[in-house]
Amino acid sequence: MKILIVEDEQDIAELITYNLRREGYLVECALSGEKGLSKARAELPDLIILDIMLPEMNGLDVVTDEGTVIMPCFNSAEQVVKDMKSGKQLDLRDMKSATGIITETFRTQSGVCRSSHPFSSVCAWGKQAEYIVSGHATHEHVCHENSPVGRLVELNGKVVGIGIPIAQGLGVAHYLEDTWDKFPFNVHTSPFEVSYIDNEGNPVKRLVSRYDPYVSRTRIDYPEGAWIGEKLTNHLTNKGILKRFTFGDVDSWIMEAVPLYNELKRLAEKGVTMYLTEDRLTDQNRDVSNW
Repeated sequence: MKILIVEDEQDIAELITYNLRREGYLVECALSGEKGLSKARAELPDLIILDIMLPEMNGLDVVTDEGTVIMPCFNSAEQVVKDMKSGKQLDLRDMKSATGIITETFRTQSGVCRSSHPFSSVCAWGKQAEYIVSGHATHEHVCHENSPVGRLVELNGKVVGIGIPIAQGLGVAHYLEDTWDKFPFNVHTSPFEVSYIDNEGNPVKRLVSRYDPYVSRTRIDYPEGAWIGEKLTNHLTNKGILKRFTFGDVDSWIMEAVPLYNELKRLAEKGVTMYLTEDRLTDQNRDVSNW
C-alpha cells in the first residue's frame, strides 16, 4: 500500500514516515499543501494522511473538489432521548460531535455538510458531500440504503481508523443489518418520533429507531464484545481486507467499504456477526480459523 504524508512540521513528518516504512509501506512525504497536491496527482496513493491546519493551503484545499472526506459526528441516543423528554430543542447547527476533537473541528469547517439525524449524523466535505448526507432522513434506520454509510458502500469509499479499534469503525456492519432482510436477528427498537432542527435550519419531525440496548450488550464496541472484536480483527487482517499501519505512535488501519461489506455478509450467513460471543458458537462456525 502506498501512503502520502502531508505535514508541514518536518519532525512530525519524518517520525510518521519512519514508522510507516518500518511497517513495510511505501511512503511519500510532502511538507506543504501545494506539494502534497502535486504528489497526490502524480503518485495516486492508496491513503493520504493529511494535516488540516497547513499554512497557505489548508488540508481541505489539498483534498480538492475531486475528493470527499466523511466523518461521524454522533451523539448519545440515550442523551438525545433524555433531552427531548425534558423539552430541550435539538439543533444540529450547534450540536457538538461526541466522537472526538478531530470530528468536532471538521464539523465547524467552512463548506462541511451534516446529515439529518438527531443522534447519528455524519459530516462530509468535497465533491460527493451533499449526495452523501442528503438521504439520511428518508428512513427510520440509521444506516439504510440512502444513509451516509449506505452511500459510502455505494461509492466504495475507504474507512480509516486512527488510534481506534475496528469496533469504532464498523458502520458498514450496521448497513448490513439495516438493509439485508436475511440478517440473523433484529437489532432495532420500535420506531419513535423525534423533533429537531436540521443543519440547514429546517424543523424536522419524523420517526427513527435506535439499536436495541439489550441486543447491543454483546456488540463488538461493548465490553462483552471484546472476544468478537479480537477474532474479527484477526480475520479481516488475514483476509487482506484490514490493512494496518502506525500513525505517530498509535495503531491505525484502513479498509475498503465494498470488500468489507461482502465479507461481513458472508460471515453473517454462517451466524458470525459483531454480536457473537464465544458461548454462542455453533457447529457451523465453531472453527474460528475456518471462518
